[in-house]
Amino acid sequence: MGIESANIVQRPSEYAEYLGFMPQQYAYWRTRTEKNLRGHSSKNFLLRAKLFQLIQIGRLAFKVKNRPFGISRKGKIPMEMNNQQHIAAPRDRVWAALNDPDVLRNCIPGCETLERLADDELAATVVLKVGPVKASFRGKVRFENVVAPASMTLVGEGSGGIAGHARGSANVALNEDAAGTMLTYVVDAQVGGKIAQLGARLIQSTSQKLAGEFFNKFEKQVAATPVE
Repeated sequence: MGIESANIVQRPSEYAEYLGFMPQQYAYWRTRTEKNLRGHSSKNFLLRAKLFQLIQIGRLAFKVKNRPFGISRKGKIPMEMNNQQHIAAPRDRVWAALNDPDVLRNCIPGCETLERLADDELAATVVLKVGPVKASFRGKVRFENVVAPASMTLVGEGSGGIAGHARGSANVALNEDAAGTMLTYVVDAQVGGKIAQLGARLIQSTSQKLAGEFFNKFEKQVAATPVE
């Protein structure tokens, strides 16, 4: 999506939308600007007012209570993601792979260690890079609401020190069809700390990219698993 320079001057709201800011955040600065400029009718002054709005929009990510776009009052970014991935393998094999630490260790991007703490719990160390921030995250994942081999809920949390932290859950469902298995997942999570300052859009796109890398490796891993 692009935006012409003329539109930037004439319609600042479009520029705000282009940058990904929430409408209420733009409205906050528009109201503040208009309040300070009441009584001025000069066309040149109105043009300067529009340019002033652009400057404020550009700074909006750090001006609204020192919070970037999408961050809550507690300094966390909510993240939701849902998708489907078709895997050319029987459901039982896909289920077994999802519960195999060795398979997961080979498929999770940046995974350095992954071990089973209990039948329903895993611990992992993962090195991730989100924009300019790169850190080692340590976390745990629990398996809940398990209905083998059809569905389960993954509940986890991890910390990367000053880089940030995350916690959330993922509902996973497996449906078998003639060509293999359709895996459906719904993720609901919160991200906080330094990485949250990068904004919701970058975090969301990075998460989608990592999910894509995981499933590409996972499908190859499952396909290469010998049938018992």
